[in-house]
Amino acid sequence: MDHNPEFCRSSIMIVMNEVRRVREGGSRDFVDPACRQQSRRAGDRAITWVVVAFVGLAVLVIGFAITRSRMTRPASRSLPSDGSISLSEHGFRVTRVVDGDTIVVVGRDEIEQTVRLAEIDAPEKDQPSGQEATQFVQGLLEGKIVQLENVGREKFGRILAQVYLDSRRIDIEIVQNGWEWVYPNSDSRVLRDAEARARSQETGLWGSDSPMPPWEWRKGGR
Repeated sequence: MDHNPEFCRSSIMIVMNEVRRVREGGSRDFVDPACRQQSRRAGDRAITWVVVAFVGLAVLVIGFAITRSRMTRPASRSLPSDGSISLSEHGFRVTRVVDGDTIVVVGRDEIEQTVRLAEIDAPEKDQPSGQEATQFVQGLLEGKIVQLENVGREKFGRILAQVYLDSRRIDIEIVQNGWEWVYPNSDSRVLRDAEARARSQETGLWGSDSPMPPWEWRKGGR
């Protein structure tokens, strides 16, 4: 239903005109001037009550519409300090790709935040395929507007999130192109399937000899 001021004003005018028409038409049936005057006074009171009722209704409807519009305005596009809410409806510009699994974004407040892609791990920059993985993610995301979901914080304080670009889930796209490992403790079937396909097709880093998981590389297994 269209709750707007013009609709309410139109409704009030229709009712007022109808009451006035009935009052004036009916008054011609009376011969006694006193009765005619009494009828007109009754009609005036009826009009007054109708106007009061519709004005009150209009005020309530307009107030409700204003309140609802304020409630549905987009929230600020700055990331929360504790990373505790879903941000799928928010847009963030990617200002920099740090490596294959970490990006820097800014919201409307232009404050930079570091975001770590959830459930996946890219080769380090000094690791074989590390530079290629970084370049692949740069080509996908740098300068683009992305959305974030399932926001949390990882142990280094970075925001942990799934990243979407034009409704595409970026972690899946990176994994299926062979530039990321899926963490062993991940329960995401879609990520595991994407990694299995990349391995079988020797896509990306899986085409190299004996690729080493980044967590083993970081432990000094290089």
